[in-house]
Amino acid sequence: MATSEDKPCDLCSLGCGRHPIGHRFDGKELFFCCTGCVNVYAILLESGVIESGVNLRDTELFRRSLELGLIANPGGVGPKKKAAEPDIPPETPTSETMLQVSGMWCSACGWLIEHALSGERGVASAEVYFASDLVKVKYYPMVLPPERIRERISRLGYQASEYSGESDTADVERKDLLLRLVVAAFFGVNVMMLNAALYVGYFQEIPATVERLLPLVLMALATPAVFYSARPILHLAWKGLLNRVIRMETLLAMGILAAYFYSAQQALTGGEHVYFDTTCALVTLVLVGKWFERAAKDRTARAVTLMYRMMPRKARVLAGGRERFVAIEALRSGDTFVVKAGERVPADGLVLEGTSHVDESLLTGEA
Repeated sequence: MATSEDKPCDLCSLGCGRHPIGHRFDGKELFFCCTGCVNVYAILLESGVIESGVNLRDTELFRRSLELGLIANPGGVGPKKKAAEPDIPPETPTSETMLQVSGMWCSACGWLIEHALSGERGVASAEVYFASDLVKVKYYPMVLPPERIRERISRLGYQASEYSGESDTADVERKDLLLRLVVAAFFGVNVMMLNAALYVGYFQEIPATVERLLPLVLMALATPAVFYSARPILHLAWKGLLNRVIRMETLLAMGILAAYFYSAQQALTGGEHVYFDTTCALVTLVLVGKWFERAAKDRTARAVTLMYRMMPRKARVLAGGRERFVAIEALRSGDTFVVKAGERVPADGLVLEGTSHVDESLLTGEA
């Protein structure tokens, strides 16, 4: 039985990979390897070329699309041999997107996301701002649809959403972290208090019933701290193993689970050496550290949000002696734009004419 990676594109015949793009034409479900192939197929269908029975690969539109890099090169060898994939022409238009990523626990997470996105065909550049949980991706929309970028990040174990300058996602994540911290601390304190009875038992005899039942009670109290409070740690560790990456969460998960399952085995078999207090303490301390880090990130994110809202959306371009407003995304290298008194500078550039004073304190750090 053929897998999705073996399914050929209905236009260029290359393998569609793990995420084929399905589209229905004239009631028939077809699969394509990229959005470029979908658009070219739609044009050929509307022009009547497909109905005429002409080989699609012999048409002028197909050859021209290959030259521009709009569709994959059928002379390649499919997605499993990425070195043979055709290069993307430098003049291919690019787009830029800013994503809010939740679940990054250390700077290594940022490196992992950058490394994974940079290996995706159609990504020109990827930059992760760990301090504010933002990822800026420059990509070729004709080669890579934007939703594929979010899917790639999700497969690494993180949640990505379009950044709009609002803080709803950050608020939800902060409340969830606080709840997990409170649960871990509550059960951790109770485990430590009851565990003191076992420590006393090493020096003074305690009733056999207490000695037998107390480890089971401790296990019941430690279980929510491990499988609820520490769930983000365990989840990221598992995703790291699936992607063959050893990360900080992997080491934490090994310590937490080793202490818990060894203690559980001791409790169920009547052993005396249990370390549920160590398990809860480890989870609580990690979450406390993440809480302080979350607070620092929130302050940074608020500053970034303020900058985002203050950014101008249009630039006053000077062309042919006339001024006209264009979106800042439409600015190109070599354009001349005018900044009048009291306006914000919309883009980086060189001063060609005129003098003024500009507040650069945000960049220089001055008061």
